[in-house]
Amino acid sequence: MTKRISNFFKAALLCASLAMLFLVSNFENNLFEIQNVAPTIKIKKTVESRARMQEGRKEHYFRLLRDPAINDIPPNMRQKELAFSRDLDTKFKKKNAQSALGNITYTEIGPNDVSGRTRGLAIDQRNPDILIAGGVSGGVWKSTDGGISWTMKSISTQTLGVSSIVQDPMNLDTWYYATAEFFPFGSARARGGGGFIFGSGLYKSIDNGETWNQISSTATGNDPFLPDVNDSDVRFNSAFDFISKTVISPVTGTQFFASNAFGIFRSTDGYVNNSLVLGAGNNHIYADVEVTTDGNLSGVVSNGFNGATIVSNPGVYYSTDDGITWEDITPASFPSSHARSVIGVAPSNPDIFYVFTDTGGGASGLTLFRFDTSNFPTSVSSSDRSSGIPDFGEPVGDLNPQGGYNLLCKVHPTNPNAVFLGGTNLYRSTNGFSTIPPKNEEGDTDPIVTDAYWIGGYGSINNISLYDEHHPDQHNLVFDPTNPNRAFSAHDGGISVTENILSGPVEWTTREEGYNVTQFYTVSIHPDANDKRIVGGTQDNGSPFFNFSTTGSSGPSDDISSGDGSYAYLGNNVAVVSSQRGRLVGYKYNGLGEPIDFSFIEPLGSTGQLFIHPFAVNRSNEDIIVYPENGLIWINKQLTTIPRNVENGDGTSVGWSKLTNVNTGPNGHIISTLEFSRESPSNRLYYAGFSNNLKPTLHRFDNINAFDGEINISIPDAEEGAYIHDIAVNPENGDEVLVAISNYEVESVFYSNNAGANWTAVGGNLEGENGPSVRTAIFGKDGSNNTTYFVGTSTGLYATNSLNGSSTVWEKQAESLIGNVVVEFLDYRISDKTLAIGTHGRGLFLGDLNTAVSNEDMSQNTIPSEFSLTQNYPNPFNPTTNISYSLPSSARVTISVYDVNGRKVSTLVSGQQKNAGEHELTFDAGNLASGIYLYRISAISNDGRNSFSDIKKMTLIK
Repeated sequence: MTKRISNFFKAALLCASLAMLFLVSNFENNLFEIQNVAPTIKIKKTVESRARMQEGRKEHYFRLLRDPAINDIPPNMRQKELAFSRDLDTKFKKKNAQSALGNITYTEIGPNDVSGRTRGLAIDQRNPDILIAGGVSGGVWKSTDGGISWTMKSISTQTLGVSSIVQDPMNLDTWYYATAEFFPFGSARARGGGGFIFGSGLYKSIDNGETWNQISSTATGNDPFLPDVNDSDVRFNSAFDFISKTVISPVTGTQFFASNAFGIFRSTDGYVNNSLVLGAGNNHIYADVEVTTDGNLSGVVSNGFNGATIVSNPGVYYSTDDGITWEDITPASFPSSHARSVIGVAPSNPDIFYVFTDTGGGASGLTLFRFDTSNFPTSVSSSDRSSGIPDFGEPVGDLNPQGGYNLLCKVHPTNPNAVFLGGTNLYRSTNGFSTIPPKNEEGDTDPIVTDAYWIGGYGSINNISLYDEHHPDQHNLVFDPTNPNRAFSAHDGGISVTENILSGPVEWTTREEGYNVTQFYTVSIHPDANDKRIVGGTQDNGSPFFNFSTTGSSGPSDDISSGDGSYAYLGNNVAVVSSQRGRLVGYKYNGLGEPIDFSFIEPLGSTGQLFIHPFAVNRSNEDIIVYPENGLIWINKQLTTIPRNVENGDGTSVGWSKLTNVNTGPNGHIISTLEFSRESPSNRLYYAGFSNNLKPTLHRFDNINAFDGEINISIPDAEEGAYIHDIAVNPENGDEVLVAISNYEVESVFYSNNAGANWTAVGGNLEGENGPSVRTAIFGKDGSNNTTYFVGTSTGLYATNSLNGSSTVWEKQAESLIGNVVVEFLDYRISDKTLAIGTHGRGLFLGDLNTAVSNEDMSQNTIPSEFSLTQNYPNPFNPTTNISYSLPSSARVTISVYDVNGRKVSTLVSGQQKNAGEHELTFDAGNLASGIYLYRISAISNDGRNSFSDIKKMTLIK
């Protein structure tokens, strides 16, 4: 399978039925040719509105996270739960010596070629090969080779939501990044741990992006002056909750940032002290600021919240005195009511800038104004370019801002009329969008003319796919300081680069290798011991399927679902994945173990699907799959033999029937999750139901084959309105069950050892005010064959070997590797004790439970007293040699090999979690020339208190 095949397949599956979403408009069916390992096939589909996809995410995750008592997500929850987690970790370390759980080996496995939403992106003005980028929930990363490879520079326990990055023009080794993301009303807003991704102010680096520290004065919670307003959406307690833009004057060095709910701030001491110079607290939902090459500033502030007394009128402003005072230059024809705006300044003519505005009406509600300030303050000329905003027609040809989620306006470095606008797609005009190509009577446009304007996102209207090596949802565009036509684009798929952004069509190359900020919803690992196949559903990047590696780079991935990948299952005979709203795709395997011959297999005519819609396959009998519909369940008992179905994209009727004796939904309950038992007994099905105002329900079928009646095993102590997000069944004992409830401020983890006849709350130290959201749970076995319990939360991964009711102590796992990122889903392979960990922002990790043994089995005399790297042996060598190193405690380790010119030639260990002890590996230099090479180790202990690095030489003689 290839990436190109994957993109063609993605074209079909990006198209989900609008009818399922009560959409604003109906789109015509489109015909696509899809290539796969199987013969070419044709599929009819319709394209789902991406704005409606955002709304679907909002609805779904609000259910998952809201505090039922207040029917809202608690204000500033991200900062509160992080503080809770830090306090919990500190208490644990004071009271407990390291347990056997501390020796589980964790490894990051990618995917290496699938990235995620990126807003922050900047280029070193001295060296265009040095880039600093930031994922919205994945932290800050650095590349020194033009984006070919990336290294994470954030500490995993820092705030990883990056919105903007800027280099200080007065001191080029100094950089700043801003945190938080206000705009999307979807996955990250809820998945980051609160209703939004709350930030923690600004971070600073003084060593060219190598290390970062929070500017303490910008920590959130320090602004008591906010006025009360009559708006239920207002939850801001700090000007540093949501910083969307940072800029620095190249003339004076003065720093500025735009803050949601406030306006524009100014600082002259590196953001230590900040003054609000345009706007007021809770006055403006959105703001943007830009600075020109001559030091003048343009700013724009939106309408505000209900009930707020406005200090600065919404509109466009200009400053020529380093941001001390601002002049309102809003044209009379500028929209009186507007939401998010972005500014594009012309570097080659500092008098020219553009303001691109979303008024809230979708593609038809966009405006574009061009400003000329050459006669300021006498006058400012402006022209309305809104009629020139591209619209090549439905379903994907318009400039869709998704409610301001993706909105971009940039100007070419040497041509003030070469302007770039972004929504879902990226568009270009060389005359400042003063004209737009006309459409013919059918609404089509000449492809040659279209290519002059449409340069990214989707590929075209008539053959809908992704633009080659690019991705929808545009967030940033930066230009090479040494080559104005070379540009890097930041989008929901990561980062792409073009060598000539003025060519038509534009040729892009992805720059996502190792830039692992992928946002996973689920993960599934193949059940066979040592099998490297893995798949998971991701936000807007489908379901990447790949062969992982724990000793180097994982193999290339293929998207086998498209859209928002949802639930996933890798079995012995079939693979099944889904995308948003329950689109279900089944696969067989070819001789190489790759999924081929896909079919659309959801029950034909099923309705009421959730945005991330569950299904479950019975591992004891892979012919059986269940699929919920509201409070009912569809069952199919011939999954492995369903005839190939690609013509009907709405699913199939073959083999499906409804379980008539399911009674989950008479009071409006919706099934939220399902899970089969594997042994003792097999064929048992557990499933949970959700209701806004009632307690969640929990039921089981003891034998799905016999269609016996359901047994009500609901949890008496569960809160009304609580959402059961995951059910874990012990793979060796079907009576033993863990339930994860994902809401904030409720009891989160329940346990039963008698198939739900009785339940015990076992959240222990994870519970309490401001405790994390618990998303997932699973059973495992450690190296001594003791049962190990895991939960994934909004502040990381936790485990325990002993459940003790409310006194259960959950121990933080892989603090220096996984840290506080949201752990969204877990899968466990009993054949070799491997834990698969899906995170929403840092990709996938594996845990090797074989390395954890009981404390009695741990031999203390084998633990070295200090870090060390030994000389390789033999040396000289041809072509293999052994390298040994010692760790006094579990640590995250990287070992790389360089030539004498400092070029990296091999990575032997890539940020892997290694347990304390002596380690040895073999380096094969069969593909290298004779010469002297250097090998370097860097290690940081789990608690972050100890680090080590060393370099040694070795000689290869052939």
